[in-house]
Amino acid sequence: MMNDIDYLVLNSFSQQQNGIKAFSCNPALLMNEKKSSLAFFSERKFNLLDFSLNTMSFSKAFSNGNIGLAVKHAGNLGYQENQLGVYYSKKISENLDIGLGFFYLSGRASSFVNSFAVSTNIGSVIHLSPKVIVGFSVFNPINYCAVERIKQRIGNKDIIGIGYNATNNFFLGLTIIKEENHPLYFVSGIQYKMNKKAHFDLGIISKSGSIYVGIGYYLKKIQIKCSFSSHPQLGLSPGLLLSSIE
Repeated sequence: MMNDIDYLVLNSFSQQQNGIKAFSCNPALLMNEKKSSLAFFSERKFNLLDFSLNTMSFSKAFSNGNIGLAVKHAGNLGYQENQLGVYYSKKISENLDIGLGFFYLSGRASSFVNSFAVSTNIGSVIHLSPKVIVGFSVFNPINYCAVERIKQRIGNKDIIGIGYNATNNFFLGLTIIKEENHPLYFVSGIQYKMNKKAHFDLGIISKSGSIYVGIGYYLKKIQIKCSFSSHPQLGLSPGLLLSSIE
């Protein structure tokens, strides 16, 4: 299963941020979209082309629920992974949103057997107050095994996210992530709006001890964000986000 960029997931719990939400981590976050959004994000992990991750996300709001589509690609000619996900969210009550996602994951390596799998993720978002939201999501609650000629399984992944909008300009977030057979880790960060067009992100990812920084700017209905995460041993991972809002 291809992971989302941790700090983009964190910012998705902000009720003030106007950019597209990382709904592939929690489908219920789709309900924060009021119109249509389209986003492209690219990150070069450790500044190595072979470790690049490229994603495209689209969401559309409807009266009876919102839908989203996410496509991801990572790797090179020697080994690559692709993921296609379809997501739906619905408001159950004034304070509760739920969501469901289905995704298809394929992997291809030179001279090896190609693999594929189909799985799901479910999520919920609780609006505790106008300033605080809490989200819960589970990846692969039912283990699927759809791998050509090789018995493999996709590991479970649980995410708890908390977002606190202290003011219209200041957001504080925390996500706690537990992947199967891996230690629990957290991502914590802040977002500060310098004005209506520009904002600044800063945070830490405990799994690697990485620090991330992001600077975003709005040009009418288009958001441009440059991000950098720094690993203590492996160096910088630059990223670029482009998103448009109807």
